[in-house]
Amino acid sequence: IKEAKKWVMSNLGALFSLETTPRGGAKNSVKRLLSRHIEFIRLRHLAGEISESTFTGYAKCARHFTKWFANEGIHKLGDIQRTSLMHYGRQRINEDGIAASTANLEIVYIRMWWKWLLDEEILNRTLRVNPVKRAVENRTSGMPFYGNDFEKIYQSLNEWVEADSQEEMFGKKKSAYNKELFR
Repeated sequence: IKEAKKWVMSNLGALFSLETTPRGGAKNSVKRLLSRHIEFIRLRHLAGEISESTFTGYAKCARHFTKWFANEGIHKLGDIQRTSLMHYGRQRINEDGIAASTANLEIVYIRMWWKWLLDEEILNRTLRVNPVKRAVENRTSGMPFYGNDFEKIYQSLNEWVEADSQEEMFGKKKSAYNKELFR
């Protein structure tokens, strides 16, 4: 025991200086490939190709997908089917309650990661991930104002400007200039 303790104490500096390799299974491990991709993006950031905020956002997405793939039981690339992430964005919004912009950022990241896999010749098949379209509702259908809406708005403004209780708005002098400027 004394010899082991002596060896550890004499080699402690060397042991702490060793760098660990992130584990994640074989060369087609999703976790390992996400780590390699984020390292690629980090090098792009250091070279000045992308900003720090962009790198930080992508690193956050990589951490999210590392956990998400593990929770979904996807550990290697072969587990990901071409259409398995097709409705990812809508599911994230409906089930997890995230904003559409966040879901779209995650979709951009996963598409970028997949393209990197294709560029590195790790894969030769495409992936389908649909972006989330924001709800347009009734904002663009029909006219924004109907009939005499502008006349009603203008008449209401005139009545409000001419009222005596608006002294604090225009000062004691209710000049025509101030009234017209407000209108």
